[in-house]
Amino acid sequence: MADIFWQHHTLERQLSAHLDGELPADIADALNERLALDPRALAVLQTLSRVDRLTRLAVTPEARPDLDATIAGLQRRVAAHRVAAAASGTAAAATGGWKQLTPALLASAGLLVTASIAFLGLRRRGLV
Repeated sequence: MADIFWQHHTLERQLSAHLDGELPADIADALNERLALDPRALAVLQTLSRVDRLTRLAVTPEARPDLDATIAGLQRRVAAHRVAAAASGTAAAATGGWKQLTPALLASAGLLVTASIAFLGLRRRGLV
């Protein structure tokens, strides 16, 4: 009985090394032949492959939004709007709307980043 345990353990080690590309060509060929004939070995390989993929996903950092680029884009759009408003002679250009709008834009960008981070955290945990 103990011999079967060690054979299975050795198979798992070989399959893990096969997934990582660490086996010599002759052993990899022999293992591929066994996988073609042994459905249990193929099932173990598929399980190890899923675990490997999930592990990589868990440790890979997710892309974070670039806050500086977002703020710069918002500032460009507001500046373009201000220029357009000044050209048309509206009251927004005369009152200096940019100074009043800047805190609101920064607060909005901060809330957007906070909500994005919270959403990504919930998504990573599978709650969303």
